[in-house]
Amino acid sequence: MSKSKQHLWLILMLVIYVVVALAGFGIAYFIKMTYFPPKQTTSPQAVSKITPVPTLPGWKIYTNSSDNITFSYPPTDTIKTSSLGFSVTSLTLTQANGNLDFQIIMLPKVLAQAAGQDFDGYSAMPDNTSKVIKSPFSRDNTTETFTKIDNRSVNGLQAIDFQSISSNAPAGAQLEIGTIVESGNNVTMISTGKSNQTNLEQILSSFRSL
Repeated sequence: MSKSKQHLWLILMLVIYVVVALAGFGIAYFIKMTYFPPKQTTSPQAVSKITPVPTLPGWKIYTNSSDNITFSYPPTDTIKTSSLGFSVTSLTLTQANGNLDFQIIMLPKVLAQAAGQDFDGYSAMPDNTSKVIKSPFSRDNTTETFTKIDNRSVNGLQAIDFQSISSNAPAGAQLEIGTIVESGNNVTMISTGKSNQTNLEQILSSFRSL
């Protein structure tokens, strides 16, 4: 056999090999797609968008799209919103008789840390330990004895339970209790009287990050 015929034969064999390989791949792909179709998966984002958010019967709903949070609060309360600048929002929830029910402040985590309200530092404190801090709900230099109760989770968000007593509280005043919730780059501090523990827990049960 001449060299030219040998060369043509090798090329023909190579072409036949490629055709057979492609045909085999096509058959295998057809069998796989016909008898073993890929499973359909749902993205986590799609699931999170349709997850129902529980609403307490009769309670009002507060939503803050800037801080990306929502929660329910007692139906008899009147809520007043104040902007303190630098993305700081203060909420006062007042009962029908005019008494303060809850005080809530929302602010960037880094700003809270600069003001002495260090969420990570509080988290690292041993349970049931105290320190003197500047009152986060006061615009003057009032201090308070802050006691970290424990770390907890509020609907998947890291949070801290605390109690405190202001330096200018009258004799016999009840302790303030509350929870600080971390949501993204923000923190929300919720404070109320110790006798209001049940409603505090109900607010926290509805607290969500949008």
